[in-house]
Amino acid sequence: MPRQIIDTESSRPRYVRRMVWTIVSVVLVVGLLAIAFALHFPGK
Repeated sequence: MPRQIIDTESSRPRYVRRMVWTIVSVVLVVGLLAIAFALHFPGK
């Protein structure tokens, strides 16, 4: 059964949720990279 492309009821919350997940993921990745960089170059 084909899925509906535009779901007017839930498209906005799903979009917002995807945005939040993307932002959280980017922040986590950047934080992990910063920690790894700080551990790798402790003297700088």
